[in-house]
Amino acid sequence: MIGAWASLDAVVSAHLFLAADAAATARTETAAAVLGADPGAAVLAMLPHGAAAVVDIIAEAGATGSTSRVVSNGVSLVERRAGKALGLAARWTGPQQPPAAATRCIMEVVSHRLAAHGFRFADVVKQQTYYVGAASEKDLHANMTIRNAYYARPGPASTGLAVHGFLDPNCRITVEVLASRRS
Repeated sequence: MIGAWASLDAVVSAHLFLAADAAATARTETAAAVLGADPGAAVLAMLPHGAAAVVDIIAEAGATGSTSRVVSNGVSLVERRAGKALGLAARWTGPQQPPAAATRCIMEVVSHRLAAHGFRFADVVKQQTYYVGAASEKDLHANMTIRNAYYARPGPASTGLAVHGFLDPNCRITVEVLASRRS
């Protein structure tokens, strides 16, 4: 039970942050199995001393839902649907390429998956991008430009966060969107 108001099947977003140590893989696989998360997208983070993991969860209160995983065109995508909310967490798994090229592929898959669930980019209320912190300012601007092209202004709440790395050492970028029906 996440709280008195929600259960795990109401989760629409779950992101794992783990201490980068020898036990990270085992902890991630256990947590990902429980939450239905993509273990490769777990962020390796500098956590406070003694902390092994932190989980960022968003749930649709009182709703029941489903979780599935889709792999399409080099993108690993976790889909969570609960009530009027849809969460998509996408990770580039294809060959190494600049962040903007990976983002373009991710956003195309996200576009198709939103439509498959009857959502549009206008329904997206939050977008969060995690990227390995070594990206250049030029790469970050190109990445942001690609993502923003999918939205009418002002777009959803959007954050780009530099991270030390992901459990999948080949992963350089993930994009998460949260969509909600307004009616």
